[in-house]
Amino acid sequence: MFRPSTAVGGLVRARHVRTSRPDRPVVGACRVEELERRTLFAAGPTIFTADTQGRLFTLDLGGGQTHLIGKMSVVMFDIAFDKSGNLYGVDGSRSSNLYRINTSNAKVTKVGAVGFFVNALTFGSNGTLYGAGNNTFLKINTATGRGTTIGSLGSNTSAGDLAFDNKGNLYLSTTADKLVKVNPSSGKSTVIGSIGFQQVFGLGFSGGVMYGVSNKTEQSFKINLSTGHGTLLSFFGKNVVGANGASFKV
Repeated sequence: MFRPSTAVGGLVRARHVRTSRPDRPVVGACRVEELERRTLFAAGPTIFTADTQGRLFTLDLGGGQTHLIGKMSVVMFDIAFDKSGNLYGVDGSRSSNLYRINTSNAKVTKVGAVGFFVNALTFGSNGTLYGAGNNTFLKINTATGRGTTIGSLGSNTSAGDLAFDNKGNLYLSTTADKLVKVNPSSGKSTVIGSIGFQQVFGLGFSGGVMYGVSNKTEQSFKINLSTGHGTLLSFFGKNVVGANGASFKV
């Protein structure tokens, strides 16, 4: 089933919460559960991920293996590392609280209320924490948690996650399962294309490649920045439930 956010005042992200695994399609003569036991790629980069139950874990994007770090006392709607290796997260309350997260034991410490619903986070190379929620784009003070509006995403709604490439280009996943490019100075967004995966709540760059994770289908994939199209890498949902957000440790 889907658990809508408690946020009010506009469209917000619905979270996919499952009590049992859904039926999966047959691919040729091989069921998806059999594919899960295979490594589609021998190895891949490791990304930190938060699931719909509050678990913090690392995910090998190539093979789909997960390593549980611990269970946070708050379910995060996204997470992001700063350049010093500090992990932050936001919850799904209507004014979204910002937290610091201990990556050794998943203990969380509340920083403060953002003042806006936020479901996407990323740090810029200048150390600024950017966020998005609904169609609002903002920056967040990591000392107080307070958010300041930068601009509107227009008709695009954050799904969501944000991610910068190494050239300073900013990307966002939307509720329409599309990849869009965002102007970090104004919030203006431009559609690149359909990702081809649903509920992309985690994005990140490693080695110049964009990776994504699907909350609904528990799949990881790499994304073509010219077309927005995702290419399947692995299934990861064996010991976790979905993916509310993801971030590479700098």
